[in-house]
Amino acid sequence: MKTVTKTAIANMKYRKSKNILTGIAVFLTSILLFLVPAIGFINLDIQMETIKRTYPTWHALFRSVDADTAAGLMAHHDIETGGLRSDVGVLYHDNADITVSSMDSTALALTRGELSEGTFPKQEDDLAASKGMLKEFGISADIGDKVTLPFQRSLKDGIDFAEEKEFTICGFVPDHELNLKSHTYMALVSDKFLKHEIPKKEIRYRFLFRIPGADGQTTDMVEEQITAIGRSFHIPESDTHINTDYLLANLKDPSFFLAIA
Repeated sequence: MKTVTKTAIANMKYRKSKNILTGIAVFLTSILLFLVPAIGFINLDIQMETIKRTYPTWHALFRSVDADTAAGLMAHHDIETGGLRSDVGVLYHDNADITVSSMDSTALALTRGELSEGTFPKQEDDLAASKGMLKEFGISADIGDKVTLPFQRSLKDGIDFAEEKEFTICGFVPDHELNLKSHTYMALVSDKFLKHEIPKKEIRYRFLFRIPGADGQTTDMVEEQITAIGRSFHIPESDTHINTDYLLANLKDPSFFLAIA
């Protein structure tokens, strides 16, 4: 036994440098295996928290929905809350893309719609726009001012010819850096304006909605439920858009745990 011990000690002394390097390598490897997942999870948590606070809160939306289908969806037992958005047309500009939309109060809440000043459109000529958008037209206006803008209706056969429309500024939409850089804006009008400009049979909505009890489900379960609702109303999958990032940030995703494993 003493011989074995002496031999082991002798080997340790003989291979002292190698043993030290091996110990350092094991230590650094252990640190690496701990830090990489830890940093990854921290970054992921930050990203998810950002999504929770900034992304729209609807679970999914159906495009090109007519009024009758929208009413049926509103009454569906598997829909917790639903809102309507309709793109009425565009404001013509050579260097900017400006969508003119009508949204009900629920759709505004689900998209985190907010104004920096004023109120949302109620009257037929009301317009809520960003100051950056007005600046594209060389216009400086305050609440209550009237502005004339080139409006093009969105009809079944495409975008109509531009015509000058007079609007009353009722509110200001906040300007965001991305919108200013890309020259892409949204202006809001009232439901009265929508129904005055677009024939009733041609009005199409985006139906934004949330599923009840989603907090206790997985992303797969919610997506299957959304798809089933769409099928029951004969809505094509191409007209179904799921808010995937928001679901991933708020619900459990089985594929995520598989990836970790």
